[in-house]
Parts: sequence; structure tokens; C-alpha cells
Amino acid sequence: MTAPSILYIGLPPNSTLIPKSANIDRDALDRSLQQTVRDCISAGFDTVLCVFDPQELELFENKLKERKWDAVITGFGVRGQPGLTAHFEKVVNLVREHDASIKLGFNSYPSDTVDAARRLFPDVKPVAA
Repeated sequence: MTAPSILYIGLPPNSTLIPKSANIDRDALDRSLQQTVRDCISAGFDTVLCVFDPQELELFENKLKERKWDAVITGFGVRGQPGLTAHFEKVVNLVREHDASIKLGFNSYPSDTVDAARRLFPDVKPVAA
């Protein structure tokens, strides 16, 4: 079985749209996102990270066109903020317009992204060490 291709999207760790009140260590967030990709790959998913602010939507559009994606998993930072609702809608609609067969997944934290991927593709087995 070929590993499902997953485009994992979210806000850049240095985004000004991440609320200061969240008291997030930006460097730790960046490391966490990179670790999430490694964890997804180890779990059997061909995962690529794409981070962008709303004004950089073209980055996401170009990434969507690069290859066939089986799923897009959106981070909570994009969908969990009321001020980003219009951006979240644009992202979802871009995916649907690009390829309606792409599965949509959502995480709550970078650390549960593998769980989101497993919900979408329950039969995928981890990569043998």
C-alpha cells in the first residue's frame, strides 16, 4: 500500500496572528511542527508541512497543485480563532474546488496530528524501523 499523501497546513510559528495571550514559545512551536511531520512519516503517512498567513494563500494554492494529495489536515491555529473564520473557509473551499476527493482532517495540537491522519486512514501501518 502506498503511503497516503497528507498536506499538513497551519500558521507559521512567527505569525502575528497567533495571539500573544497564548504565550507560545515560537521556536518550540516550530520544532513541534517539524517533529509532527517526522511522526506522521513514521506512522506511515507521506506528510508535507505548509505554513502560511492569510495574505500568503497563494503558497497554499501552489502546494495543492504540486501533486495529488489524499488529505489536507488543518491545524487548530487556523480553525480555532474566530478572527480567521473567513480564512479557514477559503482554505476549505480551495481544497474542495481543487479536488473534491481530498479528505479533510483537523487536529487540536501538533501532537495529535497523527491521530487525525489515522482517523482518515485507519488501515495505514507504521513504517518498519
